[in-house]
Amino acid sequence: MFTGAVDQTKGTDPLGTAADYGRLVWEVRRNRSNADWWKTVVESFDDDLSRATWALALVVAADQTVVQSSLALLHSVVTTLPDARLHALVSGSSRIGATGLLRRLNSELVQAGAALSPLVGLLLAQHSTTFEQLDELPMFTNEELSDLARFGIGAWPALNASAARLRTNPSDELLDCLRRFGASAPLLTMTLRRGDEEYARSILADSSHFPQSLVLAAEQLVTASLSDGPLADVAASKHWFEL
Repeated sequence: MFTGAVDQTKGTDPLGTAADYGRLVWEVRRNRSNADWWKTVVESFDDDLSRATWALALVVAADQTVVQSSLALLHSVVTTLPDARLHALVSGSSRIGATGLLRRLNSELVQAGAALSPLVGLLLAQHSTTFEQLDELPMFTNEELSDLARFGIGAWPALNASAARLRTNPSDELLDCLRRFGASAPLLTMTLRRGDEEYARSILADSSHFPQSLVLAAEQLVTASLSDGPLADVAASKHWFEL
């Protein structure tokens, strides 16, 4: 997306009700570092689809300096989108960012975006951290990470940050946050530290509501610490896996 050769029709617009997306790709490639173009375009179209598409193009393809200067506009756009359109934007941006194939944004830019709103920070984090990386993202509070769970798989940077924090500084608040992401959350890898068996047992006691890799990490930690019989017997006696 936003790369490679494109077809375009003369006299068409990159956005709007009759958008020519070939022209959009061409314009984005030509204006990656032109902040004035990005400002003019978003102010020229007021329909939700155009504004969501503009936001997606900005976080995916614009030069970092342009993204920096356009943060207030991005915040204005995402806070006025209808819920369905907003979820589509987060999902689309997530899929592109998770590939790691396009340019990445620095953490300072994510911090500046998160200062405006957690949602802006999330969109930028999708193009800063990586899908496989457990980055704590200190610019977000635990409460903000938990709230971002409403975007499901699209909030994978918030999921990874919650897991990273649980690994280094576990708390009941972080367990509640990870519970909000649910059993199907795409947490790829996870470990828990020796000494955190209490949290591991809390995870196992409610295993159907946590990401699978977290449940496996909890099981491994508890298994390593057990001295009272086979794990299957302990799990049965303590009702860990009962629904």
